[in-house]
Amino acid sequence: MIVAAAYLTGDTIPWYQWLERTIGNLTWVQFTKALATRFGKLEEADPGGALSKLRQNGTVKEYQLGARTQPLQQLPDGSNSAIWEWKPEAILSRGAFKRDNRAVTKLLVQWQNLPKDEATWEDYYDFVVCFPDFQLEDKLP
Repeated sequence: MIVAAAYLTGDTIPWYQWLERTIGNLTWVQFTKALATRFGKLEEADPGGALSKLRQNGTVKEYQLGARTQPLQQLPDGSNSAIWEWKPEAILSRGAFKRDNRAVTKLLVQWQNLPKDEATWEDYYDFVVCFPDFQLEDKLP
């Protein structure tokens, strides 16, 4: 997590500091879920393509002045811990993916209280470590 935190910029820095103070040490899976919840998922598979589609409206000076006058959004107080409680509901699929010239097993996980189209691919090993009570044997497709 320390390596990932070193790459945070802008509004993500105070959010991450708040997250560490409020919740403590998170696993990678929990961190990425919290990050997606707070800032949204990266929907664009081709960031360069998304960048090329951007169109400027207004001047740079107008943008800079607007950014200075808009206050930062308040961070949540952490009392609603439900947004941080990621619990698997179902395993929709599994597959082997190449990483560092070797195959790793990943699971397509549907999370409780989220629709199937927001299921995410998770490393099998990370999933077992984070959710040891989840009975995979009877749920693997």
